[in-house]
Amino acid sequence: LVDDDFQTIMSAIEEGKGIYNNIKNFVRFQLSTFCGSILLWMDPQLRALE
Repeated sequence: LVDDDFQTIMSAIEEGKGIYNNIKNFVRFQLSTFCGSILLWMDPQLRALE
């Protein structure tokens, strides 16, 4: 922050919240995709045990 303008600080906070939400959504998507792929991989393995 180069200046002491309150509006600049508020804009930076809003931008940070947007970045945080994007990262959170990305991680959620990656985890759900990873869990789905693990389940697809484990299904035949578990069926072979029967």
